[in-house]
Amino acid sequence: MVFDVLSQLESYQNTFSEIQNVIDIMDRSLPYDQKEGTYVCPENSNVSYSVSTILTSDKGILLKVDKKAIVITLEGEMVVSSKDVDKVFILSEGRFILLDEGEWRICMSSNLPTNIKYCVFTF
Repeated sequence: MVFDVLSQLESYQNTFSEIQNVIDIMDRSLPYDQKEGTYVCPENSNVSYSVSTILTSDKGILLKVDKKAIVITLEGEMVVSSKDVDKVFILSEGRFILLDEGEWRICMSSNLPTNIKYCVFTF
């Protein structure tokens, strides 16, 4: 698991080659401009991403990760935690979290419920 700022995403390329595809998509601002839905990376069909908008809540939603996932908040702020809540992160604009296989809670509110837009890359 990695929790960092988007400007540092390139430093993880040697670990996961798919990160270059994530960088390319983010550099083109595709998730910011796209409507809600699931998309496949044009350069690598093994990388897909979903764009969603939601109102955060105290329970959030469950995200099951099969291999690797990168969660990026595009607008607003959300809390991300492991299912057993032993790891908790506040994910605001300009930050990402690279999650390992497992179950995670995302879209939780840190204070009052707020509308957010986020994307989840899977590979």
